[in-house]
Amino acid sequence: MPDWSYNGVRIFVQDMSTKDEQLIARLNPLAGDTIYHIFGWDELIINVNAYVVGLTDISALRGYVRDGTSYLLASPLAANSGIPYFLKTINTKLVSARCQTLRPDLDEDAPVYLTDLELWYDNS
Repeated sequence: MPDWSYNGVRIFVQDMSTKDEQLIARLNPLAGDTIYHIFGWDELIINVNAYVVGLTDISALRGYVRDGTSYLLASPLAANSGIPYFLKTINTKLVSARCQTLRPDLDEDAPVYLTDLELWYDNS
């Protein structure tokens, strides 16, 4: 899927999943049926598996985990594009590649990272 970015950092998405969750407490009294208490819901959580090329871009993404600011996710999917998300977690794995071709604007020997990004919708 082309044309993805998070706050201007280009990401090459391989896979995306979403999670919607309701907060429910389940009580099981000694005598009687199960009782459910509904406390609301979590906002949308998006998990993105993507390639990121270059030290500058991976360093920027790692910094977003620490700054407490939400940023825009740009994607070709209208449902997710232009919506602010917090970067909750980022997991990275350096891919051993001899020559990267994803970003022709960067050197061929620029490092390539396979990342898992957990993005939380900012409803404020």
